[in-house]
Amino acid sequence: MIKGIGIDTVEIARMAKSIEKKAFIEKCFTEKEIANEHGDKASYYATRFAGKEAVFKAIKEIDNCLEVEILNNDDGSPYVSNIDNVHLSITTEAGLATAFCIVEE
Repeated sequence: MIKGIGIDTVEIARMAKSIEKKAFIEKCFTEKEIANEHGDKASYYATRFAGKEAVFKAIKEIDNCLEVEILNNDDGSPYVSNIDNVHLSITTEAGLATAFCIVEE
């Protein structure tokens, strides 16, 4: 049974400005997420931020970015490492990062 769904979109250029501040990164991303950074830095953080927001919208009980940790499986697909029963899809296109999630009971 589906408990919740969530979707979010983040402008990659806006994220590029936000991540210039180390404090922003430390406030919003876990140590593992920071260590896992790969590819274009702004795109990486924009996808993670959109993913966290999508999870927030689906669960409605989370209010801190550090409560959601998004990592990658060996095949590159994203997953929420610290919350069970969350399905997450992330994509980038035309300067935007979009994430969609479904949370099951």
